[in-house]
Amino acid sequence: MNENQNEQNQLENTTQESKSTNSTFCPSCGSKISENSSFCSHCGAKLSPDDNGGLKTIKETKKRSSGIVAWIIAVIAVIALLCTIAVSTVANRDNKGSNSLDSVEANATTPETTTVSEETTAPVTTTSVEKTTTATTTTTKETTKATTTTAEATTTATTEAEPEIEVVAEYTLSDSIGWYTRHFYVIKNNSDETLKISTSSIAYSSSGEMLALADASFNALGPGCISVFYESFKTDADIDYYETTWNITTSSYKSVIQDLSYVQNDISDGAIFQVTNNGSYAADFVQGYALFFLNGELVDYETSYFTDDDFEIKSGATISKQITSYKDFDTIEFYLDGRR
Repeated sequence: MNENQNEQNQLENTTQESKSTNSTFCPSCGSKISENSSFCSHCGAKLSPDDNGGLKTIKETKKRSSGIVAWIIAVIAVIALLCTIAVSTVANRDNKGSNSLDSVEANATTPETTTVSEETTAPVTTTSVEKTTTATTTTTKETTKATTTTAEATTTATTEAEPEIEVVAEYTLSDSIGWYTRHFYVIKNNSDETLKISTSSIAYSSSGEMLALADASFNALGPGCISVFYESFKTDADIDYYETTWNITTSSYKSVIQDLSYVQNDISDGAIFQVTNNGSYAADFVQGYALFFLNGELVDYETSYFTDDDFEIKSGATISKQITSYKDFDTIEFYLDGRR
C-alpha cells in the first residue's frame, strides 16, 4: 500500500513538472517566461492559455508573419508598377520627341512644291464679248492745212496695231462756222466676228499743242463689211494730227450691212439713194452717210436714216432718201450702218 502511494505521488510530481515546464517557456521562441505572462518578453508573441492548459502563440505568429509577407509583396508590386509606368512614360516622351524631330527635319529638308497652272502664268486670249483690245496709234501729219490726212499712212499704222480692222481712209472736215472739226474713219472688218468698235482721239496742232478730245462708236460691223463713222472735235483751230485709242470687242448685235444694197441716182445738188434689205430679217436703225469730194478733197457730208415708222427696213423692202450738198463736188462716197 505504501508502494502504491509512492507511485501515485511520483506520477503527480511528474505531471506538475511537465506543466511547469510548458508554462515557463515561450511556445514561439522557446525562451523562459513567467507562467502568468500575457506576452513573451523576448519575441513579443501574445500568450494565452489554451484548452490543454498550454500557451497558443504559433498560429497567431504564423498569421502575423503571413500578413507581413503579404504586405511586403504588395509594396514590391506597387513599386514595380510605378517603375513600369515611369519607364513607359519616358519611352513615349522619347518617341514623341524623336517623331517631332523627324517631322521638323523632313519639313526643313524637303522643299514644298506648288503646282501653278498655265492659267495663272500666261495671259489668256478670248473671243467673248468682254474681250477688249486697246491700242494707240498716231497718224502722220497732214500735208494740207486743215483738210485731210493721207489714207495710206493711217491704214498702215492702224493695221499694225489692230489686225481685226483696217482703216481704209481717214478724212478731216472743218465746218464753215468754225465750231467743230469732224474726223472720219472708213473701216473694214477683217475678222470672222461682228465687231463693236469705239475710239477716243486727241487732236494736236502742228506745234504739238493738245487742242481737243472726241470719241465715237460703231455698234455692229460684220465680217468683211466696210462702213464709216466720225469723231466731232469742238475747236476752231487747225488740227494737224490725231492720237487715237481703239477699243474693239465682239458685238452683242447682228450685222445687217451685208444684207443691204443701194442704187445711187445722181441729181444736180446730190443724189437719191434707194436702199433695199435683201436679208431674211428686218434691219434696225439703218443710216446712210454721203461724203462729197472735190478733186479728191472732202468738202461736205450729209447723213439720213433709211427706216419706216418702226425704225427699220423690213425684209425685202426698199426705202429711198435724197441727200444733197451745198458745196461743189464731183464725187460721192456712200456708206451704210445698222444692226438687228
